[in-house]
Amino acid sequence: MKILGRLTSDLGHDPPPILDRMKSEEVRAVIKASHALADAMEIPGTPGFALKGMMLRG
Repeated sequence: MKILGRLTSDLGHDPPPILDRMKSEEVRAVIKASHALADAMEIPGTPGFALKGMMLRG
């Protein structure tokens, strides 16, 4: 978190609100939904791209 805080500050933003938001239940829910979608699409990791019905794995 220290590095993310520094990067946030370097970009001219106030780190605490952003870092707090990252830990929020709302963000956790989005990440959980993204993982579920990846599982359903059989995408085991990143990078993975779906393009015109084809799966491209990196």
